[in-house]
Amino acid sequence: MTQTSKWTLEKFLEIPEQKPALEFNPDQSITQKMAPNFPHSELQVHVAYLFRRYLDGHADEHGHVVSELRTTVGGA
Repeated sequence: MTQTSKWTLEKFLEIPEQKPALEFNPDQSITQKMAPNFPHSELQVHVAYLFRRYLDGHADEHGHVVSELRTTVGGA
């Protein structure tokens, strides 16, 4: 689902949850999240590592590196 008209955060929060999840973008558009897959997950780890190394080497810069983790254990 890609929505081209402008949304407010309040209106976005009224939309029922969908699969894959929806994202509210800074330009006030709504898009569906990309379905995760192994190559995407592997790339995410490498990019996060590079950002973390950059911040570790630049004490004058401020930022955080986080990753969203989803897992399935025993089908749960």
